[in-house]
Parts: sequence; C-alpha cells; structure tokens
Amino acid sequence: MRSRTELSLDPNESTSEMDEESLPPFSGVSSERAKLVLLYLHVNRRADVSELAVVLDLTQLSLYPTLDELTRHGFVDRAGSTYTLA
Repeated sequence: MRSRTELSLDPNESTSEMDEESLPPFSGVSSERAKLVLLYLHVNRRADVSELAVVLDLTQLSLYPTLDELTRHGFVDRAGSTYTLA
C-alpha cells in the first residue's frame, strides 16, 4: 500500500495497486484546472493561491473562480488565504 505522498501519475500504472484512500477525490469534477488543484492539495495538504499559481503555472486571477467553486461544493476548505482538502 502506498502512502498519500507516493501517488503515481503514471497513466500506465494500474489503479488496482492503489487503495481507494490513495486516490484523489475527483468524483464529479470535470474541470482540468480543478483536478490539478485537488491533486496538488492531495499531495501537499495545503497551499495558498500564490503557491498554486506558481506550481501549476496559472495566474492567481484564474484560480480564484476555481477555488471558490471547489469551496462551494465542499471539495476544499479555506482558512484565510490557505486552502486544504475538505
């Protein structure tokens, strides 16, 4: 069994080797940007908008609507400027 920080992004790897807890919570998420945010938070536990923008090579302005949507739908929690998985 892998730890959460050992999540493989190899598309050729069988997901049957991973338990359900190691998979990011993508059910019902269609936006690629939202999936990137969730994956980053899954691996790193928390981030602020500036960190997400740098790491994901996106503008902060483009991330706010995505983060607001993820927060409204219960995927992420916000404490000040820091976001975590819900």
